[in-house]
Amino acid sequence: MGVLLSIDQLAHVLFSPILFYRRASEDETISSRLGKLRLSAARAQCLALGHGEPSPCAPCVTEHARISWKYPLAKIIDAGLELIDPNHSLDAVERDEDD
Repeated sequence: MGVLLSIDQLAHVLFSPILFYRRASEDETISSRLGKLRLSAARAQCLALGHGEPSPCAPCVTEHARISWKYPLAKIIDAGLELIDPNHSLDAVERDEDD
């Protein structure tokens, strides 16, 4: 399991500029970054709806946690992970890693 996690973290560092247009934290997984993108979208929609919470409420996460087409490869990878394991990226968010 540790080897797979290391490979995921390495892939995140190598491909982060292509997937997310930014440098990666070397200790974060691709799934965690995908989950953070989804939470960010839900948070923006939650605020737009006037819910006024700093973190998205559960209904907003359920309805609006979708990666924008601004990140096409990330969106496609997340969709593939969703087919295998629903809510994989949301469950994989590493809150102790940088945003």
